[in-house]
Amino acid sequence: MDNNVLSFYSNVFGLFIGATSILGVLLGFCRSHLPSQRIKELEELLGETHGLYESAVEDGFLPDDMLRRQMGERLAVLREASFNLRSRAYSATTLFKEYQEFFKGLSYSIGVTCCDVKELRASVIVSS
Repeated sequence: MDNNVLSFYSNVFGLFIGATSILGVLLGFCRSHLPSQRIKELEELLGETHGLYESAVEDGFLPDDMLRRQMGERLAVLREASFNLRSRAYSATTLFKEYQEFFKGLSYSIGVTCCDVKELRASVIVSS
């Protein structure tokens, strides 16, 4: 009988440790995708893309005026979206508020904008 009780408590302890470990991994994953982390990536991408665009324009690698204007307008739209996302990300000053914004989809929105910036960057590189 004592063996069954010991076995039961060992199982409960194992389940508790396993659940705690899984929770820790999930929180670590979510923390790396919090808006404050993702917005840094977006800012770096946007800065790099802007630099590539300016270099391509200055060096004359984008001779087509319409293409250059479209890329410039797209860059301006993405920069405006970045400002809006940045204000939301930086207004979350506590970890709790950051998780709230994460679950409201701010990190997803930042990720979508990052993909758009990467597509524009690729267009600038391919066109130049």
